[in-house]
Amino acid sequence: MNYKIIKKENMTLKKWSGGTTREIAIYPENASYKKREFIYRISSATIDVDESLFTPLPGVKRILMILKGNVKLSHEGKYEKTLFQYETDEFWGDNTTKSFGRAKDFNLMMKGESEGEVISIDLRKKMLFSGSLNTKDDYEYQTKVIYNLSSNIMISFMDKHVKLYKGDAFILNISKNESLDFKLLELDSDTFFESSVCIVSTINHN
Repeated sequence: MNYKIIKKENMTLKKWSGGTTREIAIYPENASYKKREFIYRISSATIDVDESLFTPLPGVKRILMILKGNVKLSHEGKYEKTLFQYETDEFWGDNTTKSFGRAKDFNLMMKGESEGEVISIDLRKKMLFSGSLNTKDDYEYQTKVIYNLSSNIMISFMDKHVKLYKGDAFILNISKNESLDFKLLELDSDTFFESSVCIVSTINHN
């Protein structure tokens, strides 16, 4: 088991044709997104134009979640889907994909036999969220990436308590035959009406 915190100020921010993208995590850590060397990559992007064409990513599985706004995704020759806040679409990077509408999104990209899921959790509604890590038979590792969107939260696992600030990410890894339980708890909020949302990604990989 190992874990790390990635501070917002240490996340790489770059431009793409339709806005900006912030790389939250990439594995292996020294992998190059430009060279498509990664096993998984997590990022958050803004879509600042009314219509954009997604970058082709052959052989890459994608899960896209809308954080703000709404968009219509059009996968040429396949289907169209309109996404609202915290809704997801799963598709292959081989698709010719266009988006219509301005928004902020969250992206999980995976290569090879890796599989994953992305969920949103509002701790203002749940108060306490309990989760677990358990490696699957066909994979050597399971990784949880918790991306904190709003108020400060506490992550508790084993005998450890880690505080995660707004905009930061927490990565927790286990190896085959390991298992681990964890809890998420909201610590405070800026306003009484503000939600306390974090995005939790699960990746099974080798």
